Amino acid sequence: MQASAAALPNTCAMLKAAHPQNSLGKGLHTPVGVYKPYGSPVQVGCTVKVGTLSVSRYLASSSGGGSGGVSITRETHPKGIGAGGTLSVGTLATGGPFDEIAFHRVGIYATLMAHGAAPSRLTLLARQVYAKL
Repeated sequence: MQASAAALPNTCAMLKAAHPQNSLGKGLHTPVGVYKPYGSPVQVGCTVKVGTLSVSRYLASSSGGGSGGVSITRETHPKGIGAGGTLSVGTLATGGPFDEIAFHRVGIYATLMAHGAAPSRLTLLARQVYAKL
């Protein structure tokens, strides 16, 4: 069963409720910017600056494909984000870090990106987001 675009949750509200500054800020006071929604009829997303990291959350009723130009150096399947959940770590085409978690739940495909975040911190945030779907 797939979710229709109209049934996709408010991704900014869910990301805000997961308190990314707590997961990614390592217990320090970490400033959080403005949550900025984006999307189309078939997908929704949200970006926010957490300290120096740009955090993006994307939801769709099906997989949107891959990220071009990314060299994946490690993939793992962390517990707590569903059986198909995957943490991908690598390098962007620009040479910068690539850190993304993708998972499926209740007919929704979700990705969470925070390039340059410690994989363990991104996984902690992903578990909190996963629980809110």
